[in-house]
Amino acid sequence: MRGPRTRLRKLRRRFGKAPRWFNKLGRRLRRSPRFFRLMVAARGIRLLDRRGLRSYAAARGKLWPLPGPERSVDPAPLRGPIQPLPADTSGLAMGSHYPWTFQEEFVCELEDVTLLGHKPFVVTRDGRFVLDSLVSTRRENVKLEETLRRIASRHGLAQISRGFTGKGRIERRARRLGHVCLLTDGLQRSYYHWVLEQLTKLRAVEEYRRQTGETPTLVLPKRHSPWMSELVGLVGFGDAQISEWGGPRDGRAERLVLPTYPEPSPATLRWLRERVVGAGASRPEERGERILIARGEGRRWWRRAIVNQEELAAALEPLGFRSYRLGDMAVAEQARLFDRAEAVVGAHGAGLTNLVFSPSASVLELFGRNVRPHFFRLAHVLGLPYRYQLCEPASMEGIEPPGGGRAAPSHPLAEPPGLRVDPDEVKAALADMGIR
Repeated sequence: MRGPRTRLRKLRRRFGKAPRWFNKLGRRLRRSPRFFRLMVAARGIRLLDRRGLRSYAAARGKLWPLPGPERSVDPAPLRGPIQPLPADTSGLAMGSHYPWTFQEEFVCELEDVTLLGHKPFVVTRDGRFVLDSLVSTRRENVKLEETLRRIASRHGLAQISRGFTGKGRIERRARRLGHVCLLTDGLQRSYYHWVLEQLTKLRAVEEYRRQTGETPTLVLPKRHSPWMSELVGLVGFGDAQISEWGGPRDGRAERLVLPTYPEPSPATLRWLRERVVGAGASRPEERGERILIARGEGRRWWRRAIVNQEELAAALEPLGFRSYRLGDMAVAEQARLFDRAEAVVGAHGAGLTNLVFSPSASVLELFGRNVRPHFFRLAHVLGLPYRYQLCEPASMEGIEPPGGGRAAPSHPLAEPPGLRVDPDEVKAALADMGIR
């Protein structure tokens, strides 16, 4: 089958160049989410949700449920040690993006599947798109819509509606893979998203290996960060073969080990801590570390950086807090540090992901005007005392990172990217949590 651009070139040769207004209208329609949803509905794209995936895999004898009886988290701590977030916080709605009940988890094996795009999106042999390869099926499917639009721009809606079951361009250009498991989504360079949405898939792969005696090749993002390989080894897959996936190419896999899309359930987070911290877990009397997270690394280090970091560090030093730049530490060091933590103070950012390694730390999260629920929910699931502090947004223009490097650029935004923290308010919030 010829692609949509080839057909467009043939039409131009036959009828001449289209008027400018017509091309402009076409571009606006292609960018319109409403128009795309109508086209998807008209084409009858077949999506395989979690229930359908379970039936599909069970019928082929390739389904293995995961142990873990917890299916919900008790909201009672919200009235006690966990401070509720404002009601208008983006993404906080119960049962939508951040559910407090968790779906059944399992791992399955699919044969002869198509892999589309750099994420990639999985299509079964009979042409059904597997939602759990891309999103948790309980989420609002904005990510699904964006991915389908990107695939449609390359292959056309007609090819999508057929589920790539016919002959076409993908057959000639597809990369061939054998027995694999994909760890390539989850905002691929984000520590938080990759750890909680991709690394945790290895809990399911561990069950698959126990049941079948086989270990698939683990597919990581192209030019993946060293900490990804380190974490794969820490959770017990250091002997697994590693491959990479990236760029616009599509592919086919002979055998794909597919876990359900992870949610940060208590069983999953407990598994992650046990595998990474392992036998070196601290005893209660050893947990006295008080951590102040200092941002100052990464390409966009200035986002949510604290402009008066030194002033805050000096104010908290009498309380026993020490500043740590986590980007300068190996993941194993970060895990041991948070395992010994009694209290953690830091701006919203990837460093707070390490709370998964802490059994009992009190958490104070610093925000500008934009409050996000990621670590509020993580603390709730882990049972950690949690509070947040709103801070004054501050400009970072011209400020260089503590370790040297590129200075922060000017940001013509509605809200400056940095934070100015009031040390007295932070100490008062810590006192309310019993940290004196």
